[in-house]
Amino acid sequence: MKVSMQWVVPVIMGAWAVLTWAHNNDQERRKERSRLSAQYVNPFMSACEDLQSRIYWVDSTVYASVTRTALMPKRHSISWFVFLAGRPL
Repeated sequence: MKVSMQWVVPVIMGAWAVLTWAHNNDQERRKERSRLSAQYVNPFMSACEDLQSRIYWVDSTVYASVTRTALMPKRHSISWFVFLAGRPL
């Protein structure tokens, strides 16, 4: 089977153009995905860190309150226990 050279060069050039276009298109999609990721993920991560900080603050405040209550005289500890036990869930 004989292949004419007049068709080989345009076919190879066409294939090269398609591959180049696909590669460039893939790079553009990756850049866009990174941009969108930075636009939405970074603020979300910042909000998560803020929430974690607030939860830690509440936890440490409650722990300090319980510790102070444990060091108080007995009647204050009992009133604190009654206050907590009497609260509706």
